[in-house]
Amino acid sequence: MMKTALFIATPGFPEVKYVHLYRDTVDKNIALAADQGFEAVELLISDPDAFDVSLLKRALIDNKIDLACINTGQLYTVLGLNLIHPDKSVMDVALRKLKKCIDIAAELTCFVGIGLFRGPCIPDKPISYSKALFTDVLKDACAYAKDKGTGLSFEPTNRFELNFINTTAEGMEIVDMVGADNLGMTLDLFHIYLEDRNMFESIAMAKDYVKHMHFSDSDRWPAGLGHGGIDFKALIRLLYAIGYDGYLAEGLVRYEGFDEAARTTASFLKNLVRELHSNKA
Repeated sequence: MMKTALFIATPGFPEVKYVHLYRDTVDKNIALAADQGFEAVELLISDPDAFDVSLLKRALIDNKIDLACINTGQLYTVLGLNLIHPDKSVMDVALRKLKKCIDIAAELTCFVGIGLFRGPCIPDKPISYSKALFTDVLKDACAYAKDKGTGLSFEPTNRFELNFINTTAEGMEIVDMVGADNLGMTLDLFHIYLEDRNMFESIAMAKDYVKHMHFSDSDRWPAGLGHGGIDFKALIRLLYAIGYDGYLAEGLVRYEGFDEAARTTASFLKNLVRELHSNKA
Protein backbone atom coordinates (compact mmCIF):
# COMPACT_ATOMS: atom_id res chain seq x y z
CA MET A 1 0.00 0.00 0.00
CA MET A 2 1.22 3.51 -0.78
CA LYS A 3 2.86 5.46 2.05
CA THR A 4 3.29 9.15 2.85
CA ALA A 5 6.74 10.75 2.93
CA LEU A 6 8.02 14.20 3.88
CA PHE A 7 10.95 16.05 2.33
CA ILE A 8 13.62 16.89 4.90
CA ALA A 9 16.77 18.94 4.28
CA THR A 10 20.15 18.94 5.97
CA PRO A 11 21.45 22.14 7.60
CA GLY A 12 22.65 24.60 5.00
CA PHE A 13 19.73 24.25 2.62
CA PRO A 14 19.30 27.77 1.23
CA GLU A 15 16.40 29.98 2.18
CA VAL A 16 14.23 30.12 -0.93
CA LYS A 17 11.04 32.15 -1.19
CA TYR A 18 7.97 29.90 -0.86
CA VAL A 19 10.09 26.82 -0.14
CA HIS A 20 9.53 25.74 3.45
CA LEU A 21 11.49 22.67 4.49
CA TYR A 22 12.84 21.36 7.76
CA ARG A 23 16.48 22.46 7.71
CA ASP A 24 18.09 20.73 10.67
CA THR A 25 20.04 17.63 11.60
CA VAL A 26 18.39 14.49 10.28
CA ASP A 27 17.56 13.13 13.74
CA LYS A 28 15.49 16.22 14.58
CA ASN A 29 13.84 16.32 11.15
CA ILE A 30 12.92 12.65 11.26
CA ALA A 31 11.46 12.92 14.75
CA LEU A 32 9.27 15.80 13.57
CA ALA A 33 8.10 13.92 10.47
CA ALA A 34 7.21 10.85 12.49
CA ASP A 35 5.36 12.89 15.12
CA GLN A 36 3.33 14.58 12.39
CA GLY A 37 2.18 11.25 11.02
CA PHE A 38 4.44 10.60 8.04
CA GLU A 39 5.51 7.04 7.32
CA ALA A 40 8.76 7.95 5.54
CA VAL A 41 11.12 10.78 4.73
CA GLU A 42 12.83 11.83 1.51
CA LEU A 43 16.28 13.16 2.33
CA LEU A 44 17.63 16.18 0.44
CA ILE A 45 21.24 15.33 1.09
CA SER A 46 24.00 17.92 1.27
CA ASP A 47 27.58 16.86 0.58
CA PRO A 48 27.46 13.05 0.71
CA ASP A 49 31.17 12.91 1.57
CA ALA A 50 30.48 14.77 4.82
CA PHE A 51 27.19 13.10 5.66
CA ASP A 52 26.70 11.22 8.95
CA VAL A 53 25.05 7.97 7.83
CA SER A 54 25.08 6.50 11.35
CA LEU A 55 22.96 9.40 12.68
CA LEU A 56 20.42 8.82 9.92
CA LYS A 57 20.30 5.09 10.60
CA ARG A 58 19.68 5.58 14.30
CA ALA A 59 16.95 8.18 13.70
CA LEU A 60 15.11 5.92 11.26
CA ILE A 61 15.17 3.03 13.72
CA ASP A 62 14.30 5.13 16.77
CA ASN A 63 11.30 6.72 15.04
CA LYS A 64 10.15 3.58 13.18
CA ILE A 65 10.06 5.43 9.88
CA ASP A 66 11.22 4.56 6.34
CA LEU A 67 13.71 6.32 4.10
CA ALA A 68 11.89 6.71 0.78
CA CYS A 69 14.90 7.90 -1.22
CA ILE A 70 17.91 10.19 -1.34
CA ASN A 71 17.19 13.40 -3.26
CA THR A 72 20.25 14.96 -4.95
CA GLY A 73 18.79 18.45 -5.49
CA GLN A 74 21.15 20.13 -3.01
CA LEU A 75 24.17 18.99 -4.97
CA TYR A 76 22.94 21.39 -7.66
CA THR A 77 21.42 24.19 -5.59
CA VAL A 78 24.02 24.28 -2.79
CA LEU A 79 27.22 22.72 -4.15
CA GLY A 80 26.70 24.08 -7.68
CA LEU A 81 27.37 20.73 -9.36
CA ASN A 82 25.80 19.46 -12.59
CA LEU A 83 25.89 15.98 -14.06
CA ILE A 84 26.29 17.63 -17.46
CA HIS A 85 28.45 20.73 -17.81
CA PRO A 86 30.75 22.38 -20.37
CA ASP A 87 33.64 21.74 -17.97
CA LYS A 88 34.32 18.00 -17.77
CA SER A 89 36.04 18.40 -14.41
CA VAL A 90 32.73 19.62 -12.94
CA MET A 91 30.98 16.57 -14.41
CA ASP A 92 33.62 14.28 -12.94
CA VAL A 93 33.12 15.71 -9.44
CA ALA A 94 29.33 15.54 -9.82
CA LEU A 95 29.44 11.89 -10.89
CA ARG A 96 31.73 11.01 -8.01
CA LYS A 97 29.30 12.68 -5.57
CA LEU A 98 26.40 10.79 -7.19
CA LYS A 99 28.22 7.50 -6.71
CA LYS A 100 28.75 8.37 -3.04
CA CYS A 101 24.98 8.95 -2.76
CA ILE A 102 24.47 5.54 -4.36
CA ASP A 103 26.79 4.00 -1.75
CA ILE A 104 24.67 5.53 1.02
CA ALA A 105 21.42 4.45 -0.63
CA ALA A 106 22.68 0.89 -0.98
CA GLU A 107 23.61 0.82 2.71
CA LEU A 108 20.14 2.09 3.66
CA THR A 109 18.17 0.04 1.09
CA CYS A 110 16.64 2.89 -0.86
CA PHE A 111 17.23 4.53 -4.25
CA VAL A 112 18.66 7.85 -5.45
CA GLY A 113 16.54 10.51 -7.15
CA ILE A 114 17.92 12.82 -9.86
CA GLY A 115 16.08 15.96 -10.95
CA LEU A 116 17.72 19.37 -10.81
CA PHE A 117 21.10 17.72 -10.36
CA ARG A 118 21.30 17.00 -14.09
CA GLY A 119 21.72 20.75 -14.70
CA PRO A 120 20.69 22.81 -17.74
CA CYS A 121 21.54 21.84 -21.30
CA ILE A 122 24.98 22.75 -22.65
CA PRO A 123 25.01 26.29 -24.16
CA ASP A 124 25.50 26.64 -27.93
CA LYS A 125 24.83 22.94 -28.49
CA PRO A 126 21.67 21.25 -29.76
CA ILE A 127 19.44 19.73 -27.07
CA SER A 128 20.17 16.29 -28.53
CA TYR A 129 23.82 16.75 -27.53
CA SER A 130 22.87 17.37 -23.87
CA LYS A 131 20.46 14.46 -23.86
CA ALA A 132 23.12 12.12 -25.21
CA LEU A 133 25.64 13.41 -22.66
CA PHE A 134 23.19 12.95 -19.81
CA THR A 135 22.26 9.47 -21.06
CA ASP A 136 25.91 8.42 -20.94
CA VAL A 137 26.23 9.69 -17.37
CA LEU A 138 23.11 7.79 -16.33
CA LYS A 139 24.36 4.59 -17.97
CA ASP A 140 27.54 4.84 -15.90
CA ALA A 141 25.61 5.61 -12.69
CA CYS A 142 23.06 2.84 -13.27
CA ALA A 143 25.79 0.27 -13.83
CA TYR A 144 27.48 1.38 -10.60
CA ALA A 145 24.15 1.27 -8.72
CA LYS A 146 23.34 -2.19 -10.05
CA ASP A 147 26.62 -3.53 -8.69
CA LYS A 148 25.57 -2.07 -5.33
CA GLY A 149 22.10 -3.62 -5.49
CA THR A 150 20.18 -0.38 -5.82
CA GLY A 151 18.75 1.96 -8.47
CA LEU A 152 18.00 5.47 -9.64
CA SER A 153 14.90 7.48 -10.41
CA PHE A 154 14.90 10.35 -12.90
CA GLU A 155 12.55 13.34 -12.55
CA PRO A 156 11.52 15.60 -15.45
CA THR A 157 11.49 19.21 -14.24
CA ASN A 158 9.44 22.15 -15.50
CA ARG A 159 10.92 24.68 -17.94
CA PHE A 160 11.10 27.46 -15.33
CA GLU A 161 13.65 25.45 -13.33
CA LEU A 162 15.61 23.68 -16.10
CA ASN A 163 15.59 24.19 -19.84
CA PHE A 164 15.36 20.61 -21.10
CA ILE A 165 13.64 17.29 -20.38
CA ASN A 166 10.52 18.95 -19.02
CA THR A 167 7.61 16.66 -19.93
CA THR A 168 6.74 13.14 -18.85
CA ALA A 169 7.22 11.89 -22.41
CA GLU A 170 10.70 13.43 -22.55
CA GLY A 171 11.58 11.73 -19.28
CA MET A 172 10.41 8.39 -20.64
CA GLU A 173 12.62 8.95 -23.69
CA ILE A 174 15.68 9.36 -21.45
CA VAL A 175 14.88 6.19 -19.50
CA ASP A 176 14.51 4.29 -22.79
CA MET A 177 17.80 5.70 -24.10
CA VAL A 178 19.60 4.53 -20.96
CA GLY A 179 17.99 1.10 -21.12
CA ALA A 180 18.83 0.10 -17.55
CA ASP A 181 16.42 -2.06 -15.57
CA ASN A 182 17.30 -0.24 -12.33
CA LEU A 183 16.29 3.21 -13.65
CA GLY A 184 12.74 4.48 -13.20
CA MET A 185 11.00 7.84 -13.07
CA THR A 186 9.90 10.22 -10.36
CA LEU A 187 6.72 12.01 -11.37
CA ASP A 188 6.14 15.37 -9.69
CA LEU A 189 2.53 16.57 -9.87
CA PHE A 190 3.53 20.23 -10.03
CA HIS A 191 5.88 19.70 -12.97
CA ILE A 192 3.30 17.55 -14.77
CA TYR A 193 0.62 20.18 -14.16
CA LEU A 194 2.81 22.85 -15.78
CA GLU A 195 4.22 20.85 -18.68
CA ASP A 196 1.77 18.11 -19.75
CA ARG A 197 -1.57 18.43 -21.49
CA ASN A 198 -3.35 16.04 -19.13
CA MET A 199 -1.98 14.88 -15.79
CA PHE A 200 -3.97 11.66 -15.67
CA GLU A 201 -3.10 10.66 -19.21
CA SER A 202 0.60 11.31 -18.54
CA ILE A 203 0.66 9.17 -15.39
CA ALA A 204 -1.21 6.36 -17.14
CA MET A 205 1.21 6.59 -20.09
CA ALA A 206 4.18 6.28 -17.69
CA LYS A 207 2.76 3.37 -15.69
CA ASP A 208 5.69 1.09 -16.53
CA TYR A 209 8.25 3.79 -15.67
CA VAL A 210 7.02 5.40 -12.45
CA LYS A 211 9.09 4.54 -9.37
CA HIS A 212 8.32 7.45 -7.07
CA MET A 213 5.77 10.28 -6.73
CA HIS A 214 6.17 13.87 -5.56
CA PHE A 215 2.79 15.07 -4.35
CA SER A 216 1.47 18.61 -4.13
CA ASP A 217 -1.52 20.51 -5.42
CA SER A 218 -1.54 22.38 -8.73
CA ASP A 219 -0.20 25.54 -7.07
CA ARG A 220 2.44 23.56 -5.12
CA TRP A 221 0.59 23.84 -1.85
CA PRO A 222 0.41 20.59 0.15
CA ALA A 223 -2.24 18.03 -0.77
CA GLY A 224 -5.34 18.22 1.40
CA LEU A 225 -5.27 21.93 2.14
CA GLY A 226 -7.93 22.50 -0.52
CA HIS A 227 -5.96 25.21 -2.26
CA GLY A 228 -5.46 23.95 -5.81
CA GLY A 229 -7.33 22.07 -8.49
CA ILE A 230 -6.14 18.45 -8.38
CA ASP A 231 -8.71 15.72 -7.74
CA PHE A 232 -6.63 13.63 -5.33
CA LYS A 233 -9.25 10.93 -4.93
CA ALA A 234 -9.27 10.31 -8.67
CA LEU A 235 -5.47 10.47 -8.71
CA ILE A 236 -5.07 7.83 -5.98
CA ARG A 237 -7.55 5.62 -7.83
CA LEU A 238 -5.41 5.95 -10.95
CA LEU A 239 -2.23 5.07 -9.05
CA TYR A 240 -3.89 1.93 -7.72
CA ALA A 241 -5.09 1.12 -11.25
CA ILE A 242 -1.56 1.28 -12.70
CA GLY A 243 -0.16 -0.80 -9.83
CA TYR A 244 1.81 1.94 -8.09
CA ASP A 245 2.79 0.91 -4.57
CA GLY A 246 5.44 3.46 -3.62
CA TYR A 247 5.67 6.71 -1.67
CA LEU A 248 3.74 9.96 -1.95
CA ALA A 249 6.35 12.54 -0.98
CA GLU A 250 5.37 16.05 0.13
CA GLY A 251 7.61 19.09 0.38
CA LEU A 252 5.34 21.62 2.16
CA VAL A 253 6.36 24.09 -0.53
CA ARG A 254 4.57 27.48 -0.33
CA TYR A 255 3.17 26.95 3.17
CA GLU A 256 4.59 28.63 6.24
CA GLY A 257 2.58 26.84 8.95
CA PHE A 258 4.89 23.82 8.95
CA ASP A 259 3.29 21.78 11.69
CA GLU A 260 -0.30 22.45 10.64
CA ALA A 261 0.43 21.71 6.98
CA ALA A 262 2.41 18.57 7.75
CA ARG A 263 -0.24 17.05 10.00
CA THR A 264 -3.05 17.98 7.61
CA THR A 265 -1.46 16.56 4.47
CA ALA A 266 -0.16 13.39 6.18
CA SER A 267 -3.62 12.65 7.58
CA PHE A 268 -5.39 13.54 4.33
CA LEU A 269 -3.21 11.29 2.17
CA LYS A 270 -3.12 8.35 4.60
CA ASN A 271 -6.89 8.37 4.97
CA LEU A 272 -7.39 8.60 1.21
CA VAL A 273 -4.93 5.78 0.50
CA ARG A 274 -6.59 3.51 3.07
CA GLU A 275 -10.13 4.35 2.01
CA LEU A 276 -9.49 3.65 -1.66
CA HIS A 277 -7.41 0.56 -0.87
CA SER A 278 -10.38 -0.84 1.06
CA ASN A 279 -12.74 -0.02 -1.79
CA LYS A 280 -10.32 -1.65 -4.24
CA ALA A 281 -10.21 -4.81 -2.17
